[in-house]
Amino acid sequence: MFIFYFIFGCLGGSFFDCQVERLTKNIPLLTKRSFCFHCRHPLSFWDLIPLFSQLILKGKCRYCDQVIPKSHLLSEILCGCLGVLYFFQIISFQQLILCCALYFISFCDIRSKSFPLVLWLIPFMLLLPSTTFSLFTLLFLLFSVLSQKINIGIGSGDFLAISLISFDLQLEQLLWLIQLASFLAIIYFSFKKKNESIPFVPFLSVSYLIILSSNFLF
Repeated sequence: MFIFYFIFGCLGGSFFDCQVERLTKNIPLLTKRSFCFHCRHPLSFWDLIPLFSQLILKGKCRYCDQVIPKSHLLSEILCGCLGVLYFFQIISFQQLILCCALYFISFCDIRSKSFPLVLWLIPFMLLLPSTTFSLFTLLFLLFSVLSQKINIGIGSGDFLAISLISFDLQLEQLLWLIQLASFLAIIYFSFKKKNESIPFVPFLSVSYLIILSSNFLF
């Protein structure tokens, strides 16, 4: 049965990865069939089978021989594995939504230092009915608005990401999350050019996974 969850997760990862790619390239969502972003050739059913299509095609487009970004394969594998974790009840449905959302938000943040608001809004609306809207969630939302008016050293998108995570973590865990993410960001920044800004959401996402893992192990 868990194979079904893995396949379903891979399908979801493939679909959402395609939509995120369209968002970052300002291409309308769900308005036309899938196509190669390089040569624009429409893709057939055999080109869209998660994992197998990329393995058979050796990671290249069938029509223009352009290398397919590894992020597509990673999205399928990651979401498939999350589906299996959900099947075995290692993570909850809430945590499944959070992990998927944080992954795609991190992907956009790495590429452009920002992400489309819809990537935050959809999981936020999905989580809102099944969780308690805490004071800390509201606080981070206010910080997000404030950071658009005043430079406080952290972007509004980072506070939006934390507001999502606050649906699953308590205050003490959130404080650990921010400290751990900051520590990881400092280490990463020490190897980068000093005048280069870095995306912070990926570090928040990794820290969230570390806290989740620690809760499971201990």
